[in-house]
Parts: sequence; C-alpha cells; structure tokens
Amino acid sequence: MFEFVSRTEVQRSILRVVNNAIAGREPLFGLSKNALDRWVSQNQLDAASGVVSLLRRAAAELSMLANRSQDTITGEYKEHAEAVRILAESIRMECMTR
Repeated sequence: MFEFVSRTEVQRSILRVVNNAIAGREPLFGLSKNALDRWVSQNQLDAASGVVSLLRRAAAELSMLANRSQDTITGEYKEHAEAVRILAESIRMECMTR
C-alpha cells in the first residue's frame, strides 16, 4: 500500500546525510534555491557537481509534492514521491563516495 510521503522528514533525512558526509564552513540548512546557492558558495563547492545537481532535483520534486499535498493521492503525486525516494537514495550513494 502506498504511504503519504512526509516532505519534512524526507528533507531532514537528506540534510542529515549531506551534512554528515560533507564537512564545510557551513552546513546545508534547507533545500530551497537560496539555501543551496548559499551552501555551495560558502563551502566553495562546484555548482555542477553530482551531489549539488541531485539536491536541486530533489528540491524541485519536493516542491511538486508540496503543491500536491492537499490533493487526494493521485498517480502524479505517487510519481513525484517515487522520484524523491530515488533521489534521496542517489544523494546518499553520492555522499558515500566522497
């Protein structure tokens, strides 16, 4: 059975993984465009790196879930939820290789 995806829990999980794997001057505080831009800048990361690209995609998918959170669980919602799950796992794997 499909379960509702808690955007907040997914975001916290992603932040934990990233902040544990990538020690920099400043931790990643959120997945908004501004938070990601600041994190990349403050830690002098390559904005085109795999992990940054994955984080931006995850942020976009989480945003889509936010837009659908008041709707009944539809096929579109399920697709975005699955994309978030896959991206979160990809981020974890990317961080493990650093």
